[in-house]
Amino acid sequence: MEAGTSYFLGELRRAGERLARPLTVYLVGGGAMAIRLLKAQTKDLDLVVADAGDARVLTAALEGVHYVKQVRLARAYRDMHASAVLDNRDGFRIDLFTRVICRALEFGASMEARSEPYDLGSRRLTLRLASPEDILVLKAVTDRPRDMDDMATIARQGVDWQAIAEEMLGQRRTGGKFFLPVFIQSLEQLEQEFGVRVPILPRLLEEVEADLDEIEAMTRKVRAESARKRARRGA
Repeated sequence: MEAGTSYFLGELRRAGERLARPLTVYLVGGGAMAIRLLKAQTKDLDLVVADAGDARVLTAALEGVHYVKQVRLARAYRDMHASAVLDNRDGFRIDLFTRVICRALEFGASMEARSEPYDLGSRRLTLRLASPEDILVLKAVTDRPRDMDDMATIARQGVDWQAIAEEMLGQRRTGGKFFLPVFIQSLEQLEQEFGVRVPILPRLLEEVEADLDEIEAMTRKVRAESARKRARRGA
């Protein structure tokens, strides 16, 4: 279901009335873009909370207003590794993350500092909007339909590319993953397919060489270990 701001903000207010205690949520993705007038509607909300306790409280509140946890998910949603994915009777979806998105990027102190408050009009639910820069970064890991279109929309309205570069370089090892090569592929796609100039691309291409060398070394190590195990089994 596609929904505009009046619908999903109303859903958040209803959930806020059911909260067992006050908490803060960060709105990223299409919902934040809609509030910022960068798109008309969104088919889901991506919400980030600080810890597992907040996730439990918010999930309970959403269930109290007739959202149901989903178990069978399409691969793109499974790969996001959300704390919970919930749908309501209208078919509107809320994806809830506890700090880390897709086991790849952390919504950390720098992203919190760039976020902006939004007056939801709720006594217990405090809503903050992720910055356009951080929405672009986070969309590069979700790999859902239309994410590249959204990244292009954000980039065209003007972003702080240096802030994006610093965030990506600072998180290049989050969760033990090498995300920088994947992010660069998305930036190259923005330039080649969407005609968006990405001024930080040359710098990131230089930085990624170290990652690629490390990935290659790790691959050689894994292959060598596998070969030794096969040799021992055949002895």
